[in-house]
Amino acid sequence: MRVFAVSGWSKTGKTTLVEELIKALLARGYRVATIKSTHEDILDKPGTDTYRHQKAGANPSILLGKNGTMINYSERLEIKTFAELDVEFLIIEGMKRSIIPKVWCSKKKDTSWKDFPDIRAIVSRDLNPTQGEKSIPILHPDDIESIVSIILREAIPVTDIS
Repeated sequence: MRVFAVSGWSKTGKTTLVEELIKALLARGYRVATIKSTHEDILDKPGTDTYRHQKAGANPSILLGKNGTMINYSERLEIKTFAELDVEFLIIEGMKRSIIPKVWCSKKKDTSWKDFPDIRAIVSRDLNPTQGEKSIPILHPDDIESIVSIILREAIPVTDIS
């Protein structure tokens, strides 16, 4: 399994881009898993049974539905924990400060991406290619083919994450 991230600030199009990347990778025959990284504690909705299980101390708590399963652990797992998933790509939404190769979703003249490691491209509706640095391409979010090409070239084995 190889891993790649889509990072950036809130409301910059990360989730929409991840959705399109999943579809594009699936269309090429790859199996894809995703992780959404958040700084918030993860609890189910207050009042639900699984929320009550979590609050009582269950670890993990599991919601087994008709067509799916959600597992919630009460501690943060390392990305390497997921190395056994039967997928070719693990796409992470978030993890700005990680050493994982990533594209940076941006709006306007945001240059904060320079403060974060392993940026392979800027993805923006508001910037044009002439506004970027020569070593970092600026891509439009509709240019899924170019972004997928970067993922195929730059994604790293999940076991390489320290």
